Order: sequence, then structure tokens, then C-alpha cells
Amino acid sequence: MDKRKKEKIILIIENWYPLILSAFSVILSFQIEVLDDLANVIGVAVNSVAILLGFIGVTIGLLLTSNNSLAQKVLDDSRYRIKIEKFYIRCFQSGFILIFLSIIMYLKKTFINYPKGAITVYDIVKYLWLFFLVYSLISSYRVITITIKIVFSNEQSHIEEKKEYKELEKKYAIKENISDNEQDNKNT
Repeated sequence: MDKRKKEKIILIIENWYPLILSAFSVILSFQIEVLDDLANVIGVAVNSVAILLGFIGVTIGLLLTSNNSLAQKVLDDSRYRIKIEKFYIRCFQSGFILIFLSIIMYLKKTFINYPKGAITVYDIVKYLWLFFLVYSLISSYRVITITIKIVFSNEQSHIEEKKEYKELEKKYAIKENISDNEQDNKNT
């Protein structure tokens, strides 16, 4: 597989894995029924998401004020800047939607199982809440890891690591050839 195809696959995965994992968690919750008593979980989720949103706000400042040359290159390249901007926006949107749904979940008594039947309005809100909980956590993870990689990476260290790797590769390739030749000499 050539490098361009590999990068395209990685970008597709990077774009869609929060959505896919969130949908999978909702489908799984239909089978397991883990969403029965959510009173304590809602409070913890709201606090966690609020902390994450604050931390992500700090990472934006970190990214913008970084003197790292790689960070400047990423911000100057419109393809990467648009993608990172989209990741940040999705993270904030999902976090605030989760907080909004959590507030609605606190008002559980107003959803007197309307309409009567297989699925109620409360059930719909409950599954939406789970979806946005997972999506918010995964998209926060994605934004934080991308930002940390950009801010703390050093192009010079990557070049040095590649050189060291190639030197080790040559060293061990030579040793393998010598040991293979020694084995052949012993066998003859």
C-alpha cells in the first residue's frame, strides 16, 4: 500500500471513529440495559465534561501560542487548520449538547412516559445522552492527543530518531548477516 492511500485511510478513521464508537455504544446499551438509574452518572458526566471543555479551551491557547515550528506549519496549512478547527468545534458542540441533555434528564419526572408504548420520550433522550457522552469523551481525547502531538513534537528530534533507527537497522542487519555466515561455516 502506498503512502498516500495509507494517509487517506488514517484520515478517514480519524474523522469517523468517534461517531462509529458512539453509535456502537448506543446499540450495545439496547442489549445490555445499563441505562436504568442515571441520577449519579449524570452529575459525574456533567462535571467531567465541564472540566474537559475547560482543559480543551486551554489547549487552544497552547496551540496558538506555541513557538514550535511544526505547530506554526500546521496552523499555516489550511487543510490541517480547517480539520483541527472542525475537531475543536465538534468537541465543544458535543460537550454542550451533553450538558443540555443532562439538564433534561434531571427533569425526568416531566416525561411521564409519553407516549405510552415501546419507547418513550425519556428513552429517546436517554439514548441520545449516551451517544453524546461517548462522542464527547472520544472527541475530547482526539483533540487533546492531536494538540499535544503538535505542540510537543520537535521536527529535529524526529529527524534524529529516524537517523538512529536507520543506524540500528544497519547495525543489526550486518550482525544477522555475520551470524548467518558463521552458521553456514559451522555446518560445512
